Amino acid sequence: MVGLLAPIFAALLTSRLAVLETSERMNLTWLSLGQSDLSRFWCKLLVSGTALGLCFLLPLCWIPLAAQAMGFGRSGSLASLLVLPACIAFLSCLAVSALQLVISLLVDRQAVGLGVGVIAGLVGSGLGPMGLPWLGWLFPAGISSAANPFQVQATADGYAQVSLRSHGWGLLGASLLACLFWVLVSSMLIKVKEAQR
Repeated sequence: MVGLLAPIFAALLTSRLAVLETSERMNLTWLSLGQSDLSRFWCKLLVSGTALGLCFLLPLCWIPLAAQAMGFGRSGSLASLLVLPACIAFLSCLAVSALQLVISLLVDRQAVGLGVGVIAGLVGSGLGPMGLPWLGWLFPAGISSAANPFQVQATADGYAQVSLRSHGWGLLGASLLACLFWVLVSSMLIKVKEAQR
């Protein structure tokens, strides 16, 4: 869900943030007030990344609670079922927002950012079913597939058994490092744009 929808939502949200700044020449007003491109990028990233992460936080926290109320068994602690997927999804959303924000700020056409978001969403969500989730570490939309804390196994009676991976906290740490990498790459691209002006 996060791998498919986060890049698309991020493309829509960040393109709106970029257009709001350039319409009515607000970017010139911010520059005259001493706000650099990089500081405006960090503020927009905070808004877009938090808003996008909160979109996925509620369903990811609600599903384990609803499943427990319906009588489904669980392996692992309830805190792990709530915290691991929510944190990984939030970090993935933050990384996706950073890259989509850079695309929105550097490319004037909104269709380019939305096209990149749709393609990234399709590729990012398809890596797990293709058996190639490790490729998700190579781009922000794939972080949620690569760091998926759930392991799905088919049982003999045809049902699926979902359990937490034993190295779930390590996946959370790896997704944090991947998120930091993509945010730093995005901020460096904004810094290069600022230096070229």
